[in-house]
This record gives sequence, C-alpha cells and structure tokens, in this order.
Amino acid sequence: MAKLVLDFAYHAGQIQLEKTKFIPSPDVEYVAVRGKTSGAYRSTGSFQWTPAVKAVCSLFLQTLALSFEQQLSGPVMSGRRGSFASSLDYAIDKEPQWLCDMFGLDHCGKTNLRRMIFRTNPGSKRPGPVLLSLNESVISANEITVQLDGAPVTDQETIENIISFLGERQTDSTDSRERIRPVHSMIHARMEESWSGREQRLIPFPQLVANQPKVEPLLALSR
Repeated sequence: MAKLVLDFAYHAGQIQLEKTKFIPSPDVEYVAVRGKTSGAYRSTGSFQWTPAVKAVCSLFLQTLALSFEQQLSGPVMSGRRGSFASSLDYAIDKEPQWLCDMFGLDHCGKTNLRRMIFRTNPGSKRPGPVLLSLNESVISANEITVQLDGAPVTDQETIENIISFLGERQTDSTDSRERIRPVHSMIHARMEESWSGREQRLIPFPQLVANQPKVEPLLALSR
C-alpha cells in the first residue's frame, strides 16, 4: 500500500503546501518541495502553488475528511471547466514535470497518480462535470499523513480548515455532497508554542481573541 505525506505551513494568513513525500513501495520514495527548483534540497523534485497542485491537496484532504464519517462510496470531487476537479483531470492527462516529481512514474512511464485516482468523464469528452475519487486499492485514507508547521494533524475539523484555505468550491453537488464549510464559518487555527514542553498545539482563533487583555478606547484615555 502506498503512503503519502502532505506538509503544509501557515504564514501570513494562508495555509500552503511546502513539501510532499510519496512512498509507492518500501524501497522507493519521491520527495518534492515548493519552488521553481528544488534549491538547497538534493535529489528532490519541485512544484509551484498552482490550481492543479491545490486540487491534488484538496482531493487527498477531502478523502481523509470523509474517512472520519466512513462515507467514501461516491465521488469525492466534481466540477466543470475551471474547477479543481477539471484542473487535476487535465494535469493527469498532460503529466507535467511537477506531477512526475511528486508521484514518480510507473513501469509504463506514466505518473503513478494516474492509477491512484478513479475518473468519470475524463477530459470532459461529454457534457457534465468531471468526477474524481481515490483508488483505495492503491492508497487508502489511513496512509495519508497531514502535517501543519511540522505538527501532525489528526482531527477532521483541522483538515477541513486546511481545505477551506485552499479555496476549493464544489461546482456540482448533485453527485457528491458538499464537504467544505464556508471560510467565514471556519475556526482559523493559530499555532502557539508551549515553552514548557516544547510542543505545538492548535488554538482556535476566537479563543486567542477572547484571552487578549481589553484595551480602553483612546477617547476614554483623553478624559
């Protein structure tokens, strides 16, 4: 069974992918880092933060979020032209370099991601949306690891938080249930370092605001 690690970072109000590690077999590993080139990293691939890369992240994250509810019987992502589903479908067909860097190639010279995803209406050859789901015989939700600023993410709410930051919108909800809460209703997580244990924990943003000392208005100070 293949394994995948998605390493995200929170910076300046955004959550973005920084690094991936794909392990199709125990003796093979593909690592890709964000950037036009791999830079200081050696023997790794690279990717840029494009809609297609966001779509890859969203598909795996949505699959992981759905696994908490054991609802993986239908399509995970759907959409027409311009959607994440369409962008990812196009990338699978064209196999750009970043996709090969991130997932490697099989013995036929095709990217491994092609066999990891089930597609309905690939290439939008007929009217209607493109539908995507994960091939769990190749990689299951249990083999997807998510990290945020180096800390493991193991709860559904934080995973859905990350999905909302990606900006994914389901354009067709007839064939798959809406899985993403609006951004304004999500709890924006912030990282706080615990100096005593040197551990990181997620603090809900409203709680951080509530804990701040009250500041008197300037008008009151001038009296």
